[in-house]
Amino acid sequence: MLPKADIEQILKKGQQLTGRTAIQTNGFLLDDEHIEIFKKCDTSVGISYDGHGTLNEARMNSEEAAEIWQKVERLIKEGIRTSLIVVVSRANAGTQDKLLRLKQFLIEARNIGIGGGRLNPCDHPDWSLDKERLVEVYQDLAMFVMANRLRWGPFTDIWNSLRHRGPVVCTFLDCDPHHTRAATVILGDGSVANCLKMAIQTGFVRHASAAGTRSQI
Repeated sequence: MLPKADIEQILKKGQQLTGRTAIQTNGFLLDDEHIEIFKKCDTSVGISYDGHGTLNEARMNSEEAAEIWQKVERLIKEGIRTSLIVVVSRANAGTQDKLLRLKQFLIEARNIGIGGGRLNPCDHPDWSLDKERLVEVYQDLAMFVMANRLRWGPFTDIWNSLRHRGPVVCTFLDCDPHHTRAATVILGDGSVANCLKMAIQTGFVRHASAAGTRSQI
């Protein structure tokens, strides 16, 4: 793990440049010192968490999930802006019962102060939903999110694109990964890249029509 002094130095620089900072973490190693750093650097924290108990089994066991959720609640209590990235998989949406529990979890998150985040489809072959089920789940979640006035991507990206205002994630734009406007990445060896997708050895090329459709939404 990056030493805390280095974390603080990086966040302070980000705060100096933009006025605020943000991180994404699985939350396992967060402690009191990290929380104090986040407060000093006006850092919002995104936690990777797929739901309570067995809803999270694609990522961790139930005991670990309970420990992470306690840390989420602590962040909220300390007044730190907190959001979630939920990976939608067979573990939390493979059946209607699991999907119902996932939606109940989204309401619980809203009730403690987390009104949104991202609902990303799982791409791991052991846990990913087949295309038909994925479409069914996302149609269900879209109606649920709208009915409950929640702010979860990718639905917020679509709404913002239609209204031509608000933030839109790069995958819904005609982004040139060689000339990114926002993504500047420090790699593990200390070198600097732009889009992380271009820094990995394996690339996935999609037909241009897919990007064109997303950008037209």
